[in-house]
Amino acid sequence: MELDSIITAYRESPHLVQLHESLLRDKRALLKGLVGSQDAIVASAYYKNHPCTNLYILSDKEEAAYFQNNLQNSLEKKDILFFPDSFKRLAQINEINPLHASHRTECVNRISNSDTTGELICTYPAALFEKVVSKKSLDQFTIKIAVNEKLDLDHFTEMLVEHGFEHVDFVYEAGQFSIRGGIVDVFSYANEYPYRIELFDVEVESIRTFDPSSQLSQKKIAKISIVPNIQKQYAQEELVPFFSILPADSIIWLKDADMLIDIVEKAWEKANDILANHKETIYDGALPSINSFCSIKDILYAIEQFQIVEFGGKGFFVKE
Repeated sequence: MELDSIITAYRESPHLVQLHESLLRDKRALLKGLVGSQDAIVASAYYKNHPCTNLYILSDKEEAAYFQNNLQNSLEKKDILFFPDSFKRLAQINEINPLHASHRTECVNRISNSDTTGELICTYPAALFEKVVSKKSLDQFTIKIAVNEKLDLDHFTEMLVEHGFEHVDFVYEAGQFSIRGGIVDVFSYANEYPYRIELFDVEVESIRTFDPSSQLSQKKIAKISIVPNIQKQYAQEELVPFFSILPADSIIWLKDADMLIDIVEKAWEKANDILANHKETIYDGALPSINSFCSIKDILYAIEQFQIVEFGGKGFFVKE
């Protein structure tokens, strides 16, 4: 049986009706007996019946990536976002993974500013340990440009520098920009590919994405948002738990609450240890404070505000 046929069968299953009724009635549901990729199939079928924003919390990064792949196979026309942690190792807050930081920014920007609804996000406990910038603050730091609008190149350059972008000869990674005559290349932290902005005098004539390795243009875009690195540009009072930027009608799918609690508690202890005993460690000039992170109490409270589907076989929020 093809995957589409399998998902169609699940969509028409009385068990999916029971799941929906349980969420409407209690805002809670517990799924048991799922094996292999069955959890992603159930999640896909439910989304097709009731599209809204869904956050899938798996036990670790590898499991989250595997779940994302299964969802993508089931929902080929839907982008499945991946929300990682920023660090090279669990809560090693002095060792940043630049690629992960870029993916976090992309995900936060999509949820905060996207015109689309019903985003699907795969993540894991270590990623939720870190706070993110609020929607309001992100909007204040986002540079928006559209075709046929005027663009003051000098002012635009000043804004990019103030937002932490580096002026280079050729753009090849997030956080860089270059200017050659009336052509501006800029690599936003919230986009997979850099933008090429072509000016006619002071007017934006065209905007395209391009491949930095080949320098070849890809698709035309009418308007763009250029977002700086959200891990660097914001004061700690502008940071909020990731759950705060989700729509109120979002559904949280949680694989293992006990694992979530254990990992976040360990991350909290490790971050406190680094902050207390490694003041000489450089984190782009300064270590963050513990207020940049979420305690397990913060995370559990945040999850409780949403509809919850537990699918790891053991209920935590659901009373069995």
